[in-house]
Amino acid sequence: DDKELLDNAYFWKGEASFRLAEATTDKGGAERLYKESIKAFRYVVIEFSKSNKRPEALFKIGLAFEALGHADDAPAFYREILAKHAKSPLAAKARKRLDALKK
Repeated sequence: DDKELLDNAYFWKGEASFRLAEATTDKGGAERLYKESIKAFRYVVIEFSKSNKRPEALFKIGLAFEALGHADDAPAFYREILAKHAKSPLAAKARKRLDALKK
């Protein structure tokens, strides 16, 4: 019943899947792991709107969509960082990703 650290648990589950996806050479395995990371990060975003992990979860969702070849889906997550977490250190990185996707 203690939900105090639940956002962190889901965030780190997503981070572990994301890093494994980056490290694997198996394309199918990487795809599965990126999808797992998106699921865990989205849980943080949806269920924990006040979490300090939310901006990074949004950023990682965008990166995972890019890695999956779905670059059209990524900008929404970067824009949300700029709109709702403009003071986050990730805002500058989100702006750079948006600029890179426009090219």
